[in-house]
Amino acid sequence: MMTQQFTLSLGKVWFETKNLCLRKMKYLLQTVGNESLGFCFYFAAFLLLVQIYETDAACTNRHYCRNEYDPNNKVFTRNYWGLTEVPTDIPTEAQRLYLENNAITSLPPGLLGHLDQCIWLSFLYNHISRIELGTFDFLGDLEELDLCRNRIIRIDRVWRGLDNLKVLKLGYNPISFIELGAFDSLNNLEELHFDAGNISSIERGSLRGLGNLKTIFFCWNQISQIGQGAFDSLNSLEVLHLSSNKLHSIGPVWRGLNSLKVLYLFSNGMTLVEEGTFDSLTVLETLHLGGNQISNISGL
Repeated sequence: MMTQQFTLSLGKVWFETKNLCLRKMKYLLQTVGNESLGFCFYFAAFLLLVQIYETDAACTNRHYCRNEYDPNNKVFTRNYWGLTEVPTDIPTEAQRLYLENNAITSLPPGLLGHLDQCIWLSFLYNHISRIELGTFDFLGDLEELDLCRNRIIRIDRVWRGLDNLKVLKLGYNPISFIELGAFDSLNNLEELHFDAGNISSIERGSLRGLGNLKTIFFCWNQISQIGQGAFDSLNSLEVLHLSSNKLHSIGPVWRGLNSLKVLYLFSNGMTLVEEGTFDSLTVLETLHLGGNQISNISGL
C-alpha cells in the first residue's frame, strides 16, 4: 500500500510540474516573443520527458495496473509481476501477449495451446533456459516472438507450428549451440536475432530452411569460423550482421547469398581479406569493415 501511495504521489508531482511548465511557456511567448524561443525549447524537451513518463512509467509497477487486458485491442499485459510461470487466465481471444520482466523459467508444451489467435508474443527479460518441442504447436498465426534476454543456451528443433512467424528474437541469450536443421519449420521467417550470444561458429545446415529470411543478426558473439556452405539456403537474405566477433581473417564463404545487399563486418580484429573473398556477392551495395586492422585489401 505504501508503494502504491508513493507511486500516486509521484504521478501528482509530475502532473503539477507539467502544468507549471505550460503556464510558464505561455507567459514567455506572450511577453517576450522571439527572445523566449530558447527557453521554450528546453521546456518542450522537458514536457516530452513528462509525456514519456505518463504513457509508460505511470504503470512501471505492474502490480497496480488495473487494465492488464485491453479487450478493444486484444492486448494482454502482465509485466513486472515476478511471475515464475505463464499465467493460465489469458483470454483465448488475446492477439498480443506481453509477459516481460518476470521470472518465467520454462514454456511447457500445450500451455499456450488456447492462444490460436495470438500474433505477437513477448517473453523479454525472463529466466527461460529451455524450450521444448510442442510449445508452439497451436500458434499458427503468430508473427513475432521475442525471447531476448533470457537464459537459453542452445537452439533445437522446437519451432513446430509457427507457420506464419516473421520475426524471431533470440538476442542477449548465452546461446552457444544451434542444432542442424533447427529452423527447418520456419519457412516464412524474415528476421532472426542472435546478437550478443556465445556462438563461436556458423556451421553448414544450422540455418537450413530459412529461404525467406531477409535480415539476420550475429553481432556481438564469439564467431571465429564460418563453415563452407553455412549460408547455402539464405537465397533471400539482404542484410547480414557479423560485427563485433572474432573473424580475424575471412575467405569466400558467402555462397548462397545471392540477394545480399548489406554486410556488416566491423570490429572483428580482422587483419586479412583473402583475394576473391567477396566475388560471389554480385548485388552487394554496402560493406562495413571499420574498426579492423586490415593491411591487405586484395580481397576487395
